[in-house]
Amino acid sequence: MTRKKWMMLGCTVLLTIVVIAAVIIAVMRVRAPEETPVQIESSTDSPPVRQITATDERGEPVTEADDPVPDYPVVPLEVEPVDPEDTLMLVEAEDAAFTGELVVDSNQPGFSGAGYLAGFALRAGDSVEATFDIPAAQHYDITVSVAAASPVTNALLLNGEEIGQFTIEEFDHFVRVTISGVYLPEGPAVLSVGEIDGDFLLDYFEIADYREMYEMEYREVYPLCDKEASEGAKALMKLLGEHYGKRTITGQYCAGESNTEIELIRHLTGKSPAIRFGDLEGYTTNSNADEGDVIAASADWAARGGIVGLMWHWDAPTGVSTVYAEDADFSLLDAMPAVTDSQLPEAQMPMQTIEEDLEEETGEASTQEDDEPGMGAGETQMEALAQSTPAVPEEQYEVDVAMLTDEEIQALVSRGAITSDCAAILRDIDSIAEALQPLADADIPVLWRPLHEAGGDWFWWGSAGPQAYRWLWRVMYVRMTQYHGLHNLIWVWNGQSQDYLVDADMYDIAALDIYLPADKPFGSRYEQYVSLSRMTGGEKLLALSECSTVPDVNLMFRDNCIWSFFGLWYGEYLIDGEGKYSEAYTPADTMIALYNSEAVVTLGDLTGETEEPAAPEEPADPEGETAETIGDSTDAAPEETAAQSESPTES
Repeated sequence: MTRKKWMMLGCTVLLTIVVIAAVIIAVMRVRAPEETPVQIESSTDSPPVRQITATDERGEPVTEADDPVPDYPVVPLEVEPVDPEDTLMLVEAEDAAFTGELVVDSNQPGFSGAGYLAGFALRAGDSVEATFDIPAAQHYDITVSVAAASPVTNALLLNGEEIGQFTIEEFDHFVRVTISGVYLPEGPAVLSVGEIDGDFLLDYFEIADYREMYEMEYREVYPLCDKEASEGAKALMKLLGEHYGKRTITGQYCAGESNTEIELIRHLTGKSPAIRFGDLEGYTTNSNADEGDVIAASADWAARGGIVGLMWHWDAPTGVSTVYAEDADFSLLDAMPAVTDSQLPEAQMPMQTIEEDLEEETGEASTQEDDEPGMGAGETQMEALAQSTPAVPEEQYEVDVAMLTDEEIQALVSRGAITSDCAAILRDIDSIAEALQPLADADIPVLWRPLHEAGGDWFWWGSAGPQAYRWLWRVMYVRMTQYHGLHNLIWVWNGQSQDYLVDADMYDIAALDIYLPADKPFGSRYEQYVSLSRMTGGEKLLALSECSTVPDVNLMFRDNCIWSFFGLWYGEYLIDGEGKYSEAYTPADTMIALYNSEAVVTLGDLTGETEEPAAPEEPADPEGETAETIGDSTDAAPEETAAQSESPTES
């Protein structure tokens, strides 16, 4: 062997030794999470918890040296203090700057001032602008007084940008259309009208101070509806209450048992979400879905110190396996026990969605295009949620099925007292309760969100109407908590409509799913926050259960609408076709700034640890005791500011 070959061999051996030493040192540096102040002890007979760790393409554990994550500085809140001033300013349309063929008229009675503007007919060159001198940076109500002879829709513009559309549905007199809570900086502001249909009369523009959002209150204590709630559930609810109004808790949906979405966020931002959301659709008896072992993945996340959130896309109990009403041949109305009076009562009031409630209060119809299942291209959330099903009082049913045993259920089916489809509903609830049991045995608390987006007609549990939905919610709640003893659940109601609101003693958190077009910033969504707060009487924590992009924490604090937590949906909202981070809905800089903001809670905040890869651990001892951590709530919160519909087709 030549001298050169001997030298090459020596270098190779030396390099191998150095690499092995580096790997050993890196593995030794990885620390297991330290015990944190808030702990939940499980019973000694808890089932084994499977540990899911990051691995490379060969399936080998990934160490810190192999799996670096960025380290960003803390991003402080940037919120200007708001000191509201009493304000009322009005510009008559005839005194505004108008051009084209618009004319001042006075034939329509009920106008203010010397007349009103007429002649809006979609002509090029027609325009009207009213300039205001805003006295203070704060939130305002912006109002226009308009009239029309038939239904027409037009838009209100602020400094040339549309801030909302309005539809005139009362005729032959002037009506006030108000968009509430618009933040305006001090200085000039120009209001104008963008014609969509035209054919209306314009009387005046008005700007007045808006105070409601400044009056929003956040309590630290929100009692759980389950009077037998586990210690784990109580500890988690305590944690949520302590952060509510001070910090928003980060959350991310995972498409299956893997943490692909979470790892993507960690490698981008250096932080992991505090809440891991999963879906139990695959545990449904009549389901073809296969998301893997979501329960084991949830247990692993809790073992790492995270919060577990679970939802349930409930495939129809019988017939075609689908969640969508238009595809299902299962009928909830046919499955329900008979009402004692045998007929449903007359409607007491028209059904009203949260978007309709907002429009009634502010005059603003929702213009957010949504990719909800069952919605046509370009259909608005308002149009999709508006149903004609009436709201009706709670009724008594001939059979209360919530606490029946299997034998009692079959006996009633045999007698014809209940249908086989009703029995299938109970079977599915029992199946999901069985899946959740290991988490209950380990006292791992769960943010439990079943029967979501009922206010729309796309899911079978909502399309049957409010009364059927409330019956189903009650059956599920009673059967899971009382019959199966699942006291680790924190119930999240996500019905998206006031008429689908269930009894306050059967849910803990009210939440909304909000999806916006990719090019529309999320902002704070203060309009929906205020509407949901009104709906629940201010007695519940409010959360963003699903969203297409992350909220703006600076605007949340400015607008005083601080959602308890958010859950970003998976798929195109986070990942592109190559499995990389997608900026289609959330720019990378925005995601990095959010996860490093002082105003959010991440996994590291719960555990007190920096974001490092989890060290490989020995398999859990089936006979041993497992402690699950839900986090330390002692972290300092950012200084409070004085200011104040489903998802995509996969969801």
